[in-house]
Amino acid sequence: MGWLVRSAWGYLCGVALAASLGAAPPTLPGPDATPPAPDAPAYTVRLTRPARVGEKFNFVADASFVQSLSGVVSGRAKSLRPTSGWLHLEAVERVLEVSARGEPSKSTYTLTRCTLREGNAETEFLPPEAVLTVTAGRWKSRVEIDGRPITMREETILRAAVSLPNTKDISLDDAFGTAKARRVGESWPVNAEALARYVSRQGVTVKKDDVSGTVKLKSVQDVGGVPHVLVAGAVTIRQWSPDPAYLPQEAQFVSGSAELKFTKLVPLAATGPCLTDTYSEKDLVKMKTRDDAILPDVVADGKILRTSGIKRTPLRAEPAASGQE
Repeated sequence: MGWLVRSAWGYLCGVALAASLGAAPPTLPGPDATPPAPDAPAYTVRLTRPARVGEKFNFVADASFVQSLSGVVSGRAKSLRPTSGWLHLEAVERVLEVSARGEPSKSTYTLTRCTLREGNAETEFLPPEAVLTVTAGRWKSRVEIDGRPITMREETILRAAVSLPNTKDISLDDAFGTAKARRVGESWPVNAEALARYVSRQGVTVKKDDVSGTVKLKSVQDVGGVPHVLVAGAVTIRQWSPDPAYLPQEAQFVSGSAELKFTKLVPLAATGPCLTDTYSEKDLVKMKTRDDAILPDVVADGKILRTSGIKRTPLRAEPAASGQE
């Protein structure tokens, strides 16, 4: 899942100004308020998962997106037909490099199946044996297909399915973790300062006073004889702000907000990968033409809905080459 505010404002405002201006995927359940049993055992929750170079996994990802835009142009309501897609991807994931935190920083995905459904039509999006190379970055991962950079359309579709943890100095545990052991059913607040830094990205700033959320230990599960914890989180970003340099010349940003939800199934031990990772995001943005603009008066409301679900099954690891981290 990569944990960034995927801003819609550039795409939406550009479409709105140029134009003069199925159903949304289901969202994931967030933490609820059910109290834990008073005598239940407590567990340490670690969301940051170290990896080993050479580790391999059967990797299955399903991701969806819905983009919609409506607005008012010179007093007349207008809307564009929503665009949507559903991606199914099956691959062998291989860890090539790890970061200072031990998380994967470069991985390949050798595809066995990759299809895209738009409307009622399902087509092959990328051919079998194509290799995606994903390299972590400070703001977002860089993705290549057989050595070439991906197109803007490919990025829109693939980003939710194949992203690595960013290389900033903020981890999942900094933003969503807890210093004390927790019982099943227990919830705790996110770290607002760390979370704001975690979701801020190039061209988009989030302040700590504008974020809130909770994380919950949902259950403890046995997976192949190994105890795992299921953790769920829900975050509200009441306001995010774009860098004015990223706005079209005639545009004025009015407001932007987001809602994020996730679940993670991770081993109770400090080592071992996240086996199941689900994520949903809803971004809302409002734009308008500047008061001194020559273009007609435009007020545009945009919405982007994204969901993703990832499952990993470990394969036999290959020996790491000497000198690699």
